[in-house]
Amino acid sequence: RNVLRGLHLGEKAAKKLPLNMKAKRAGQLAEALGISCETCRRYVVLVLLAVWFGGFTFYAGVVVHTGSRVLGSHQEFGFVTQQVTRWLNLLGALTLLGLMWNCLAAWPEKLVLLRWGLGTSWVVMLAVQVALFSMHPALDQMLDVPNHRVHDRAHFHSLHELYLTLSTVQWGATLLHLWCLIAVWRHLDRTGRGGETA
Repeated sequence: RNVLRGLHLGEKAAKKLPLNMKAKRAGQLAEALGISCETCRRYVVLVLLAVWFGGFTFYAGVVVHTGSRVLGSHQEFGFVTQQVTRWLNLLGALTLLGLMWNCLAAWPEKLVLLRWGLGTSWVVMLAVQVALFSMHPALDQMLDVPNHRVHDRAHFHSLHELYLTLSTVQWGATLLHLWCLIAVWRHLDRTGRGGETA
């Protein structure tokens, strides 16, 4: 009971503090916990990459082959993939926004090679993501979902091969971007700028 009363009194006292004192206390708490804008941004970027890139890699490398073996064919499992890739594309777009935020906030002024790597890989990832978004409806139209059939198989397979090739290009560009990302973060930490950028 005394603890609850103390918490209640603490809340009342906090409400009476001027705004600049609240901000100062929040800043002190964040500093004590080792939290900065840089840390928060890195955390968000890593979570986005883990969910999208990790999910994409695991799905392509393990789930597709396992699902095809269980269901007896790649075509049968393709109807599952059709639904999953919609979510992967949305997560990809969200991740690209997070990576753009990181590029703008932690752009390496003097490191030309890293700057080139970050910028080029991000542009490739974006271009592929736009292409995947535009190709998905065309692939969907060739699928007869209720009857699990594919219309115009030859056209579907050629378009699907292009979709897979572009996805692989995006996967490679993401690996390059991740390498450059880690190198930039290490540089910022070594030069003492790791806690300053927003």
